[in-house]
Amino acid sequence: MKKKSKPITERQLYPKANRKYTLNDISNWVKYGLKLGVIKRGGEKEDVEMIMKWIDMLDKGNINV
Repeated sequence: MKKKSKPITERQLYPKANRKYTLNDISNWVKYGLKLGVIKRGGEKEDVEMIMKWIDMLDKGNINV
């Protein structure tokens, strides 16, 4: 059996949004949140949930990363 591997592509966070964020944009946004101290680097459930909320804010604010 041959496994099909999908390449990493841009992902639109919300169907209504016109802007597509690349993985590099999201990575820079998360690094910015770490720098501000808004999110913490850790494996706990609360840390992961906060990172996901932070990424969701990227689209809501229509921020240019």
